[in-house]
Amino acid sequence: MKTINQQTKNILIQLLIVLIIIPVKTIAGIDTTAMVGTISGNFIVQQGAANYNVPLITPPGVAGLKPNISINYSNQTKNGILGMGFSIGGISTIHRCTSTIATDGSYNDRIEYNTNDKYCLDGKRLIAVNGTVAGDSNSEYRTEVDNFSKIIFDGNQWIIKTKTGKTMHYGNSENSQIEAEGKSEIRHWAISQIIDSSGNKIAYQYNKEPTEYTIKNIAYVNNSINFVYEDRADKILHYQAGSKITQNKRLKTISIFANDNPLRTYNLDYQNVGTQTKSQLISVEECTSNQCLPKTKFEYDAYEAEDAKPKTDINGDGIADTISIKHNSPMNHGGVIGRLSGSLIIDMELSNIDGSFQSHKSSIEIDYVVHSGDSYETVDTSLRYADINGDGLTDILFIYDKIYLAPGHGVYVLLSNGDGTFTNKHSHLLSGYGGVDNVGIGDVNGDGMSDLIYKNTLTYLSIGNGYFTNQKTKQKDWQKFRPQRGVFGDINGDGLVDSISASYNYAGRNIKIHSKLAKGDDSYDEHDSIFEFSTYIAGRVKGLVTSDINNDGLIDVTLSLSIGFCPPYCSNDVKIEAVSNGDGTFTAVNTDSKTLENASTTNLIKDISGDGLYHLKSITNGFGQKTKINYKSLTDSSVYTKGTDGTYPNIDTQNSSSVVSSVIVDNGTGTQNAITYKYGAAKQNQQGRGGLGFGWIETKNEQSGKITHTEYNQQFPHTGQVNKTSQYIEQNNNRKLIKEQTNTYGKNSIHAKVQMTFLNQSITKNYDLKSTNLLNTITTTMSDIDNYGNIGTTNKTIMGGSESHQKTTINTYQNNDSNWQIGKHLTTTTTQSHNLQFGDPITQTASFSYNQNGLLKTKTIEPHKPHALTTSYDYDNFGNIIKTTTTASDIQPISTIAEYSSDGKFIIKTTNSKGHSEIKSYDGKTGNLLKLTGPNQLATNWSYDNFGRKIQESRADETTTGISYQWATDEIPYSVYKIITTQANTPTKTTYYNKLNKEVRKSQTGFDGRDVFIDTIYDQLGRVHKTSLPYYENDDVYYHTKHYDEIGRVIKSIKPAPYGDEAITTYSYNDLTTTTTNAKGYNKTTIKNIKADIIRVDEPEGAYLIHQHNARGDLVKTDAGGVMITIEYDNRGNKIKMNDPDMGIWHYSYNSLNKLISQTDAKGQTTKIEYDTLGRMIKRD
Repeated sequence: MKTINQQTKNILIQLLIVLIIIPVKTIAGIDTTAMVGTISGNFIVQQGAANYNVPLITPPGVAGLKPNISINYSNQTKNGILGMGFSIGGISTIHRCTSTIATDGSYNDRIEYNTNDKYCLDGKRLIAVNGTVAGDSNSEYRTEVDNFSKIIFDGNQWIIKTKTGKTMHYGNSENSQIEAEGKSEIRHWAISQIIDSSGNKIAYQYNKEPTEYTIKNIAYVNNSINFVYEDRADKILHYQAGSKITQNKRLKTISIFANDNPLRTYNLDYQNVGTQTKSQLISVEECTSNQCLPKTKFEYDAYEAEDAKPKTDINGDGIADTISIKHNSPMNHGGVIGRLSGSLIIDMELSNIDGSFQSHKSSIEIDYVVHSGDSYETVDTSLRYADINGDGLTDILFIYDKIYLAPGHGVYVLLSNGDGTFTNKHSHLLSGYGGVDNVGIGDVNGDGMSDLIYKNTLTYLSIGNGYFTNQKTKQKDWQKFRPQRGVFGDINGDGLVDSISASYNYAGRNIKIHSKLAKGDDSYDEHDSIFEFSTYIAGRVKGLVTSDINNDGLIDVTLSLSIGFCPPYCSNDVKIEAVSNGDGTFTAVNTDSKTLENASTTNLIKDISGDGLYHLKSITNGFGQKTKINYKSLTDSSVYTKGTDGTYPNIDTQNSSSVVSSVIVDNGTGTQNAITYKYGAAKQNQQGRGGLGFGWIETKNEQSGKITHTEYNQQFPHTGQVNKTSQYIEQNNNRKLIKEQTNTYGKNSIHAKVQMTFLNQSITKNYDLKSTNLLNTITTTMSDIDNYGNIGTTNKTIMGGSESHQKTTINTYQNNDSNWQIGKHLTTTTTQSHNLQFGDPITQTASFSYNQNGLLKTKTIEPHKPHALTTSYDYDNFGNIIKTTTTASDIQPISTIAEYSSDGKFIIKTTNSKGHSEIKSYDGKTGNLLKLTGPNQLATNWSYDNFGRKIQESRADETTTGISYQWATDEIPYSVYKIITTQANTPTKTTYYNKLNKEVRKSQTGFDGRDVFIDTIYDQLGRVHKTSLPYYENDDVYYHTKHYDEIGRVIKSIKPAPYGDEAITTYSYNDLTTTTTNAKGYNKTTIKNIKADIIRVDEPEGAYLIHQHNARGDLVKTDAGGVMITIEYDNRGNKIKMNDPDMGIWHYSYNSLNKLISQTDAKGQTTKIEYDTLGRMIKRD
């Protein structure tokens, strides 16, 4: 036995010490202790909102049926199950919703759990059809904008049959029926089951508590997705019709199992911010049993409480303005006797985005005091702010009540002109003393215009011109509109109007904020928040304003305490800011001696600059690629332009909401790319539809100069559909139009209040970058749309110059309403023609049939011709194709038989017409192929890591290839990871990749043992800029370099040449002509037609080649310097005749499989070819 001597031991010990003290190399911004890889994620901007999506990796289902679950972010989403902005995607629900004027002609602003309630599918309104009554057993529905699903409520559950053949059940299990707290009525029917046409299922289970429910488990074919929750500090409380709705949990992990074995786990980490400890998701981690990928990390804008001033938006620019109202003679609001005369003075500071102000003063004549001898009346007054005429501008209401002498209760309505001035309208309400606190303001009938509610006796509806109509109806829940020396707002984010008031306790040295959370049934849940003072203060609560101080979607409070005893509107010294905890209580975040200027008990529009808080500002994935999101307010003219054509009920709107202004992304080259955004002409529907989106959005790639201007439809039911898209290239501040697409839409109504929409016509114009000439116009027209949205006829025309190409497609469909198998394609006929091309129009046809489950049974090409080719399909009980048979009159039937695993997931054996078989085995967790045994019994095996990546391939010749994934810690420029491929007696290959998964280097060991490299360098737009010739380390490096124009076409190619020279090839583009100039200065010109077919090539010294094509694009004639060849084709595109001056005339024939079976040359000699059932040539004579 050999022993290690002392010297060798010392060497090993020293080596071990070196290995211990030398740190593992790292890559900046990357956790190299984790497995190589990154979590999939997609970032997009939609209608100004930042959206990020993490699709969960789930095991395969049967016949393609599996759940699509994702982690989603939107900066327009409130605090939810995954914290601020994040939610789970792929969980559907049917829920109660309210009526609107736009849809129903009447308005109800709350859920009542009775027949007044309406129903929505994931927020989309459901309309009862076919004479059924909403909520009745066996009532039938469609979505308001028809998605062609048949929706049935059977009195217990909802059943949706989709156009694609799936049946979806909502509420057909006990834990998917979510009752309202304290009631037997159901408020949510959560999705409980999805079944495809073959009976394969996905089942959903829920955690169900009296006031809260969460998704618990999704199961399908021995696979499952499990959701685990943890308690949260920022508990959420809502009310609906008197019932509590809470959210006391947040999602902690998502565990995925395949065949009941662990596959993946997604771990979610949070931070709690602000005094309310709001939950913010800061990372997602994807792990297998013992390995994890680097986390995807999220960063947010920091929270900073702002100083508050009483403001409202007078001119509709979305920026909070300051209002100060006084009389031109001494008086005192609040019941103190004084002398009134003349006019009301309105001083206004209209805010600019940069924090500066424009001052405006308006003088409004009023007369509401009756002079009686030497006496003057005591007048009680109140100021309110509301949109009276539905134009999106904030108007002023001056409410007064004369107490003695000549009692009178009235209101002055001052309509904003949008420029700091007002138009005075006067409306006298009631006789007798009622007190200004008994007048409420709110939109009673849902028409978008604020109405007046006097006590519980009268409602005065705004008629849109500053006046009101007297409607003698009681408003039973009028208290929610009444000020009661307090203010109103949504304290807990449930959409109900809550009230807030405040009082000062002298003896207790504290201020009490009293909140009344509306429960939606005319009752309230009351809460008190007490704020103590360390010293005695003599004073009173003088001003109370509400706003969303911390931009969490909840109403917060700013109040002021006046020092000493004085009437309202005197100076004060103490201010308190308190943010809502979401449960009716408040937490103080700021207490100081700043005054609350010109305070009144009112609502406050906060965040003067409109920059917002709590937005996701960056995403960093496992490869260290960072996406930075910048926001600006719609009040900023550099990002938003308000529209001017809005009319009631669709009005122009502007507020302080934040939108994405730019996105900056690492591009893998050590620099960043920026996309900037601009928006315009947002509209709001005042009759219940809400936001209609932006009228236009413009994006600019700051690196390429490409600008995309998109205009959107804002008219229901086409809301959000693209009307026009224009693409430009900006050069030296000048825009060149390169593409323009204009769309027009149609609609149809099969059921009352249900609209079907479709694209009627699309016109695309393409322009040349250099000349700006119109290259072609592509017009696509759709017609003959049936009641199920199927397009009967599509006509596509391409025109340019004197050319015109037309393609017409006519389709027929099978629509079975009884079992809802609709949109089954029966026949298609396509005809193509070209006005300048050889040959007649070309027509091709196909027909289809289906089995009882709606699955494709047969497909026939050219069904009415001698060589009709039919392919038929047989299925197992899972809906998998187990046999495919191809037949025609001139061939033997060709079949392929497939056998599946017992659970129907995987093909385990395929057998062809000759009886040859392949046997396969799969990894049940990922669906990866593990072993393939061919007809000759030779097998290939594959192995994978825990994330499903191939790590080994073993072949029948006993050779093995190994693949490993490692972090690129060897400092190759811009590389992040590398893939190393090894095989015995074969050079090792290493490929390096950057953050964008683009190859940056190939390395392979050469014959002399040295490594040979090939490097690839990209430009900022991800295009290949340089590719090196193979080189050894420390050798000179020579590159093939490419330069591009603004739309990505190569304009220069530089290759190394002998003796250190360069071979330069240039490309120039002009309309449909491309000119290539090689290194020797020779020119080659290529001309294309409007379909991009090559029609002429000019070579040096007068050589040319002319091409002519038929309507399908097949080459039918060539002219090479006067030498012409003509070609003819059959209906399927097979060459059947060629006339060549050198070869003479040849004829060709084919079988139904498009296989050449004979050819006859110019001498009349015929060669025949035969094939076996596998398509292999077996005879030629």
